[in-house]
Order: sequence, then structure tokens, then C-alpha cells
Amino acid sequence: MKILSILLIFWLGMGDGGKDIQKAEIKTSAVCDHCKERLDKALKDVEGLKYAYLDMKTFNLKVKYDAEIITLDEIRTMVSNIGYDADEVPANPASYDKLDGCCKKGAH
Repeated sequence: MKILSILLIFWLGMGDGGKDIQKAEIKTSAVCDHCKERLDKALKDVEGLKYAYLDMKTFNLKVKYDAEIITLDEIRTMVSNIGYDADEVPANPASYDKLDGCCKKGAH
């Protein structure tokens, strides 16, 4: 029984292959479904980003990522370059200008 417990603990600890998997929430300036679609599409195939989900109640982007491949600051910069504020990182002005009118701050 003791060996089984040790193996179970080891297996649970290795759930992500020993990688440095982190979870975080990023406060965004997203405001609508179009924002969600834009973020989902842009962040879909980013290496090291396991998932990115925009919570439509809080407009926080929930992310799970491999910190050995990508940092939270890099994810924030990507969100900024898509056109949205990401915590303390302001939206890239050129990208923000390309957003649909409904996606701009104060549109809702």
C-alpha cells in the first residue's frame, strides 16, 4: 500500500510531464464577443500556451502555460499586440486602431 501511495504521488506530480505549468489571470480591456473571438484566434496556436480563455463576466483572460517555453509577460505583450490592455501593459496603439468599433473601450 505504501508503494502504491508513493507511485500515485509521483504520477500526480508529473501530470504535465515535469514541465513548469503555470496558471494566471490577465485583466484585459476586452468588452464583447468579437474581442473573445479575436483573442481566441490569435492565441490558439501559441507555443507553450496550453489554453487561453476569456471569461465574459470579468473579461479576464485565464491562461495556462508552460513557463519553460513562454512567460506571463510575453503573453501580456501578445495580448497588447492584438489590441487589448493586459494588466499593466497598455494596448498597442496601432493594433487598437484596427479593432472593430464594438471592441473599443467605452463602446458598451
